[in-house]
Parts: sequence; C-alpha cells; structure tokens
Amino acid sequence: MPTRPQSTQEMASPSIDNVVDSQGAPVSDGGFTRDPELTLSGAAVDTQVLEILDNGTRRLMVWPEDDTWSAQVNLITAGSHSFIARSIDNGAESEPWMINASWNEPVIEGVVDSQGVPVSDGGFTRDPELTLSGAAVDTQVLEILDNGTRRLMVWPEDDTWSAQVNLITAGSHSFIARSIDNGAESEPWMINASWNEPRILGVVDSQGVPVPNGGSTPDTLLTLSGTVVDETRPDVLDILDNNLLMARAFPFEGGWDAQLRGLTVGDHSFTARSNNNSAVSEPWLITVTAS
Repeated sequence: MPTRPQSTQEMASPSIDNVVDSQGAPVSDGGFTRDPELTLSGAAVDTQVLEILDNGTRRLMVWPEDDTWSAQVNLITAGSHSFIARSIDNGAESEPWMINASWNEPVIEGVVDSQGVPVSDGGFTRDPELTLSGAAVDTQVLEILDNGTRRLMVWPEDDTWSAQVNLITAGSHSFIARSIDNGAESEPWMINASWNEPRILGVVDSQGVPVPNGGSTPDTLLTLSGTVVDETRPDVLDILDNNLLMARAFPFEGGWDAQLRGLTVGDHSFTARSNNNSAVSEPWLITVTAS
C-alpha cells in the first residue's frame, strides 16, 4: 500500500515583532518600562487562533487577520515578563520577548544631615545622622535598605515619607526604599561617609624642617604627626604610604606621631587609617627628590 509522502515544509511559527506602551513608545526585547499597559503585535501565518502567554500563563486569545495580529496586555505585577505567542492550531511558538517592568515604585528625593545640609546622590558626608525622604504611591509600608540590609520600616502618609538613619560604619552606603506591598524598589541613593577619621597635621624631615602638603624634600626620613577625634576608645593607626602599610602609631591624649625611614625617590601619598572604624585621613602628598 503506497504511503502518503510527508511534507518537508515546516509550519511557520508566529512571531512577536513589536511592543509599545500606552503612549506608543517602543519597548525593546530585553528592555524596561514603567507603563503597565502594553500592546504586542506580530505575524502569524497558517494560524487561526493565537494565545498570548506571560511567564507561561495564558493572558488572552487573538485571532490574526491577514497573517498579522495585535494584542493589548495589562501587566498585573511588576518584575520580569516573558511574552510568547503560541498557535492554538499547531502549537508553534514565537521566540520570547523579554521585558522588565516597574511602576509606582518609591522614590528617594533627598537626603540631609543632622544640620539640614543636603547630601547629594553620589556625595560625601562627615555626619552619621541622616534623614532620607521621598515619595511612595500606592504603598502602605516601606523598608529602607542600606547596602542591601533592612535598617528600618516606614509608613508613608499622603504618598510621602521620611526616615532617620544613623550610620553604623563609615564608607560607601547605597540606600534603597522598597515597597513591602509590591516589592517595587527606588533607584539607589549613593553616599560616601567618613567621620572621626584621624588627621595628619604636619610632616617634618630629619632636621625638624616642615615639609608642607604638596611639597618636596631630599630627606628620606620623615616624621608625621596628627590627631584623632575620638579619644573615648584606644586606637591604633595604620600609617600608609601609597596605600602600603609602613608603620603603626599609638595615639595618646588625642595626638600621635610616626617616623618613616628609607623613603624612595618619587611621589608619596601618606594617610593614617583607624583600626577602630577604618576611617582614613585626608592624604598628605610629598615628593622625595634625589639628593
């Protein structure tokens, strides 16, 4: 009995060719949107009915016309979405169209120190007592994260919020306000903080001649001296030369000194680093010249 020859032609898969938001702005594959109202469109040859999947769940059915289709999708949740158009007729699927969505996320609008002085995003402060403030629409409860760790909870009023944060450590801090209700997160507000850092107040050569910050000397033996702000706890200072440990100093009654021998010809950046809180002094720059 003769067998029916099999067709070598494969069924054409549907495709997602374009996604736009409610304002008609394109949302690229792998892109981001703050708009929960999207319109997907594409092609579907040899297909009577399509189903549109969002992260594997059917969201709606579409009946293509003239081998093209369009579908409006209202996102229910923020986060990652993988859209696929699948033919009901033959099961063929489009390539996924990936979108990350977030809307009504909280916003950090400003940070001030304990004196009310603004601390800009990416800025620096010597004050460990900060107040963050911002907006939060459709959010009952916020958590304030500092370098990914929850520091406190905030209950917005009239879509605004404010939170006092006492920094525990010096260094870099990335603050984020995250909604407990929907997981939406603000953009991070970056701050670098340092307080109670040791200070280098002077440098003299082996003859006691001062060497100013930014100055030069042919002497390879120098003595650094300075102060520490926090006298309530004993401290040990690391004396660094171009970030390399050269000596240690033991402050007494708020003051300290350290002698550095055998310095090489060239540029030197001296800093003093506290072992109590890792705070680092401003650098003292000196060039040692050939004698």
